[in-house]
Amino acid sequence: MVGKATKIAVDKDGEPWIVMSNSKIYRWHGNKFHKVNGKATEIAASPDGTVFILKKQRNQLKLYKFHWQNSDWHQVQLPPQPISTKIGVTPNDQIIKFSPGKHLHYVVTNFHSAGHA
Repeated sequence: MVGKATKIAVDKDGEPWIVMSNSKIYRWHGNKFHKVNGKATEIAASPDGTVFILKKQRNQLKLYKFHWQNSDWHQVQLPPQPISTKIGVTPNDQIIKFSPGKHLHYVVTNFHSAGHA
């Protein structure tokens, strides 16, 4: 791994996922970190083990969730909203997104039924 970890999330098994200073994503499994496809600016994990990232695309930040079956990220389609720079997941599986001014501005109350691209 090159660089330093700048973001961290811990999944339900207690294994950390990190985003490096170069935006690459790594997941601890077994006794070492393994690179995960994609790049991110932010990462969060829900109590059920779902891992989310914010990813910059065409100067916009998009929300993605990790799918274990194909080890890849799928975009979570959300209604238009202010730009978010931070994300978190509550114990009852709500995604909380924060705007650049650190104000809560959007909550997805049921991410399991949200569509993906």
